[in-house]
Amino acid sequence: MPEDTFKSFDEWLTFILEHESAHRLYRRHQGESTGKYETRINNIALKNLEFKKQQALLAEEASRFYA
Repeated sequence: MPEDTFKSFDEWLTFILEHESAHRLYRRHQGESTGKYETRINNIALKNLEFKKQQALLAEEASRFYA
C-alpha cells in the first residue's frame, strides 16, 4: 500500500483492527497464496474503513441538521 493511504494514526489503527477482524471472518481459499490472501484481506479492511468514514460523515451532517 502507498505510504499516504492513511491520513491519520486513527485511520491506520482502524485499518489494523478491520484487517485483523477480517482474518476471523474470511478464511484463505484453497490454493490461495499468502500474498493474495493478505491482499484480499487488506482490500476488505480498506472497504470497511471507507464505509466507517462515510458513516461518520453522515452522522456529522445529521447532527448539524438536527442541532
